[in-house]
Amino acid sequence: MHKAISIWAFTADKSFDDILAMAKDAGFEGVEPA
Repeated sequence: MHKAISIWAFTADKSFDDILAMAKDAGFEGVEPA
């Protein structure tokens, strides 16, 4: 889970809110910033 979030964190063209939305769409809950 954390590896996936770390990869998303490097997606510079997306805001953190977008990253959280992606994580929720992927089925993750309780996502924390790296």
